[in-house]
Amino acid sequence: MKKLNLLLIVALLASALLAASPAKLVRLDVNNKSGDTVYLKLEGALTDSFYYLTIPDGGWKSFTILSDYYNRTTWACGGVKSTGKLIVTGNIRLTFVACNTIPMDWKWIDLNGDGVMDIFTELFRHVNQGEPTMEKVVYFTYYTGAYWTFNCGFWAVFQVKVKIPTGCYFRYRY
Repeated sequence: MKKLNLLLIVALLASALLAASPAKLVRLDVNNKSGDTVYLKLEGALTDSFYYLTIPDGGWKSFTILSDYYNRTTWACGGVKSTGKLIVTGNIRLTFVACNTIPMDWKWIDLNGDGVMDIFTELFRHVNQGEPTMEKVVYFTYYTGAYWTFNCGFWAVFQVKVKIPTGCYFRYRY
């Protein structure tokens, strides 16, 4: 009876070890159009993996990394640092756009919803964040001022941060 229990335990342990799936490797493609070298530090939350990636200006590099939920630190555009998450569940393409610019695109909008190109169809400019697997990364800070001219009563300088991509469907998160 004891041998049967021991054999049963060994068989269960062996099947559990064989059923464990190996780590999934995915491809991370990074296209750097920023005008400066981009440094990317990834620290895995589930697999304890660690990557420090360097992408020179004008370069396109592919990396093979483990699928994980990464704590990300990025340095670009003269050492500007941003932190956040990178959710790696499949192949990802990141494009770092030119420093201090926002990728814009034109889109036709049907204002009355009839699907016909007529006088109610307008061309609008909108931010082009990229598709969920090809994300355009933008991060910069600029300063803007507001003032009130009546007896020079009010003056303020505001710091504004631009962070793209945003939203739940993107893997590169701020």
